[in-house]
Amino acid sequence: LSGDAINGVSSVSRSGYVVALGGNGTILAVADPGAAIVRLFDKDGAKWMQRGPSIQGRSGSHFGSAISLSSNESNNITHNPHTSPTVISAVGAPKIGLVRVFTCSTDECIQKGDDIRGSGRFGNGISVDGDNIAIGGAARETVSERIVTNGEVKVLTWSNNKWEERGTVNFTTSSRKLSDSPDQ
Repeated sequence: LSGDAINGVSSVSRSGYVVALGGNGTILAVADPGAAIVRLFDKDGAKWMQRGPSIQGRSGSHFGSAISLSSNESNNITHNPHTSPTVISAVGAPKIGLVRVFTCSTDECIQKGDDIRGSGRFGNGISVDGDNIAIGGAARETVSERIVTNGEVKVLTWSNNKWEERGTVNFTTSSRKLSDSPDQ
């Protein structure tokens, strides 16, 4: 462990439940989904210093239940938070099927494009790589006494100042009958 502890924002925020590391290990994203916030930190010597204000989502949305980071300048990494690279941060709020993408400098995070929406628990899985993002989500439901999982994965590219869908994969799986479930 290096540096000082990073404290959660409250006892119910679930701080650290989800984390992401970027910038060759010099930028850390810490989610507090119970408080619907994500905080970015820069490595400055032995300390982690918060980068700008927290990214705030809608209360109760599980904002921050999935996060991903991608550095815009991965070959120009320094250990000074005032000159650290701009990063792309993607944050999911799967309770409402939403993902927001941000461009984050050392001072602030600005949303990049409109909200990206999907079905089910869309935004439960995210991978961002510069101007490309893959977002997944699945929801379980009961259909004719069977447990069914419906899900989707969307791949999008930043083009013409908006997120354009490159493709979607939908899937459905069905498991045993509820009466066969060991939970009953």
